[in-house]
Amino acid sequence: RTLASGLWLDTGSPPSRMSFWMQTAVFGGFQVLGAGYPVGGPQEMALAMVESVEARGGAVYVRCPVEGIVLGTAGVACGVSLSGGRVIRAKRVVSGLGWRKTMELLPEQRR
Repeated sequence: RTLASGLWLDTGSPPSRMSFWMQTAVFGGFQVLGAGYPVGGPQEMALAMVESVEARGGAVYVRCPVEGIVLGTAGVACGVSLSGGRVIRAKRVVSGLGWRKTMELLPEQRR
């Protein structure tokens, strides 16, 4: 049961709702192909994403505590406010916190 629950990330649904075919594809893939890891370790995935974002004119900030998500007039995220008071505006705001923590960063009236 624990193994099937851990694969929820791969299948997109809990084990109770996972079809037989999806289970077969996921479990069969591990048995035939084995698990895969990036050459150089997991950090290589993050470094590749940073390189891709920066190559397209974007910016990646690390160790910058975010105090809140800034919303535009249409209620769409248009930036973030950092703990030092600095506001960074952006066309797109991506959160890696999970929905609960991300919701906590929204203005009170939008939660």
